[in-house]
Amino acid sequence: MVRRLLTFLKQGARLCKLSQRQIGDISSKFVSLSGKLPWESAQQPWSLAFPDRWKATELQQFLLYTGPVALCSVLRESSYHHFLTLTVAMSILLDSDDETRNAYNAYAEQLLICFYKTSTLQLYSSTAPSFLLTMSILLSTYQEMFRILELL
Repeated sequence: MVRRLLTFLKQGARLCKLSQRQIGDISSKFVSLSGKLPWESAQQPWSLAFPDRWKATELQQFLLYTGPVALCSVLRESSYHHFLTLTVAMSILLDSDDETRNAYNAYAEQLLICFYKTSTLQLYSSTAPSFLLTMSILLSTYQEMFRILELL
């Protein structure tokens, strides 16, 4: 889902596509973060020029840690808040503390529904990856039942 979102920001319709200057700004922020992340990080940030080469750990790192920092001054405010909605929801669902995760699971589901509605109705129009967004909403439901996110 994160890879698809990056693809829409890089190559999508005019409504959601970033300019080459914006992509360059984000990439330079990633390069400046390289070497400044803790050693526990799976990978140091790559340029946004090749998101199709990113592995799952790099996409997760972008979603949860480096993306909110790199995108804050580049994206439109509505797009940035949309991205943060997904970031907060996934942070809740990936929390290692069962008690915290279970307490906020319903809120995470509401955030994912908001993310879905905003992306299909306001930001990306008919270009939204609706199947993947629908699956993200189901994650919060199945996470509680099967604990599938602990395996990621």
